[in-house]
Amino acid sequence: MLSEGQLLALHVLANGVADVAFSLSLGALAAFTWKTLPATYSRKLFLLIALAALLIATTQPIQLVVLTIGMSGANSFAVLTPQFRDVLSTHAGWILLPQAIAAVIAAVAALIPSPRRLRLTLVAVSLLALSLFRSASGHAASDGNYSLRELVQWIHLVATAVWAGGVMVAARILPSLRETELQHANGRRLSSQSATSIAFILLSGVWNTWLGVGGDLQGALHTRWVLLLGIKLLFVLAALALGAINRRTLLQPPTAQTMLRLCITLRAEAVLMLVILLLSAWLGSVAPAV
Repeated sequence: MLSEGQLLALHVLANGVADVAFSLSLGALAAFTWKTLPATYSRKLFLLIALAALLIATTQPIQLVVLTIGMSGANSFAVLTPQFRDVLSTHAGWILLPQAIAAVIAAVAALIPSPRRLRLTLVAVSLLALSLFRSASGHAASDGNYSLRELVQWIHLVATAVWAGGVMVAARILPSLRETELQHANGRRLSSQSATSIAFILLSGVWNTWLGVGGDLQGALHTRWVLLLGIKLLFVLAALALGAINRRTLLQPPTAQTMLRLCITLRAEAVLMLVILLLSAWLGSVAPAV
């Protein structure tokens, strides 16, 4: 079976892939809400939501296997299988099933041929349910169900996904828009969407960090958790700097040169978002006291 290091790597990878997929799905959904992309891209956005949601559903069995191995110490798959039921009865285990179900429903809702408003409503409700279950996992669940910590984590999770997903989706699609005026208008709306998300991220992030160290920041300074947090914050600051450059670019007249610069910095920011999401997945697998 897998060693402890391999289990951690697989857990972080599965969580990271799920976080990226969740961000892409919310980023695509936000594109409808904030109108950061033309209506002609609706079909592509719905398809992206469906693929991302199915990817989330696929990672849940992997996480169940990793969780079961970690809890039971099973050294073979023959021993592992009977342990699934016991693991699914725990909070960490049962929270995986509704995530998979909500993700599949979101994928089906995005693909079914129905009026756009109905599809958006079904997708939004499914992703809302998915986000609530995702926020109830990890460190946030340590205070029990329906706690303030879970609420703050939900705000942080959704805001991060809207920011990261919005940037990644725009970095892929915005350069394909032929008219500079259209790129500029959609870029300005994306900037407003990002600024709103960042405000919620900063507030909820400070609160989560304070709870994560139990109010003793000085005592946690030399832990691996704080080291990972510091590395993540460096990438966040770099992404914020690129966002500020984009905002300044959007204050200039929409020329081919300024829009090319916007697209380049957007792509760089999208790469940073991928790194931030993977670091977040790693951070979520490490106890704050370690």
